[in-house]
Amino acid sequence: HHTHNHDHNPTTTTTPTSSQALCQAHFSKVQEPSVSSPFHPTCSKNSMAPPTPICLDFQLFPDDTPMPLPFTLAGFNFAFFSGGVQAFVNESGAGKGLQFPDQGLKIKLPLPVTKLRLTVGQFSTPISIQLSNPNGGRVATATTAVQNTFTTFPFQLRRRASLVTLIGGNNEGLLSEICITF
Repeated sequence: HHTHNHDHNPTTTTTPTSSQALCQAHFSKVQEPSVSSPFHPTCSKNSMAPPTPICLDFQLFPDDTPMPLPFTLAGFNFAFFSGGVQAFVNESGAGKGLQFPDQGLKIKLPLPVTKLRLTVGQFSTPISIQLSNPNGGRVATATTAVQNTFTTFPFQLRRRASLVTLIGGNNEGLLSEICITF
């Protein structure tokens, strides 16, 4: 008599990020804590893996890759405030990133988080970073201060943020990487 055994070996080929992201997304909709996720049979609120980062790194794209907005990548939803230049991946300084218009870029996170990290390149005027909660209330702000360089902003928040906005930069602002940890 063969008993079915779930493989708990961490070296399995499934990436923890995707299965946990599915698990997390599933449990944001499910109230009962003991329910197993249909996507991941061993996943429950009580047995979730340690914090998993989801990162979106625009340095992986070739220079000048057009990124027609709105678009969604790895669960991050990107949109413009209004009009502006077309977004594309641009190589500038010692890095690469998604170039966005002065009017601003809105990034809806895959789920509300208290821990995230942004790497932003300023190549003209300063860029204002705002983090908002699901109700639109402001959670945190930051501003780039050094021209012609990329700066990483780690945020450790008391309240969850679900939306990131980047405004300014005189059409030369670059978002190199965005990471959330949940």
